[in-house]
Amino acid sequence: MAVKYSICATHYNNNEYIRDSVGVIAKKIEKKEDWEMVIVDAGSDDGSLEYLETISQKQKNIRVIIEEGASIGGGRQIAVEEAKGNILIQIMDLDAEYHSDSRLFEITNFYETILKNEGEVQLSAGAYFSTKNS
Repeated sequence: MAVKYSICATHYNNNEYIRDSVGVIAKKIEKKEDWEMVIVDAGSDDGSLEYLETISQKQKNIRVIIEEGASIGGGRQIAVEEAKGNILIQIMDLDAEYHSDSRLFEITNFYETILKNEGEVQLSAGAYFSTKNS
């Protein structure tokens, strides 16, 4: 099955929150072959990069790209360029807790309905939704 959804994020030294953000998302997409998560790390040195590398080794649909010194904007651009999915979900920050409910999937379903009915659109709903075409 091809990747359809790419969660794109940047990261730098957020060890305090990484398990409550990436860890929760990783668990949600673990068995979903059409989902991936692309994280661009700017060279973290607080132990969080080791966590990200461990989780990406265990789970094939999580990719970590290390780009030392990358800015937030530069990291986001790299994540989008490396994304395999057509529907991009850009998480604004990985320094927040992501609750273990299904809101991300509900918003994704809503976004797909809008795409089907209205055509190419962008949506901001706690995360930024777009397609590679828009």
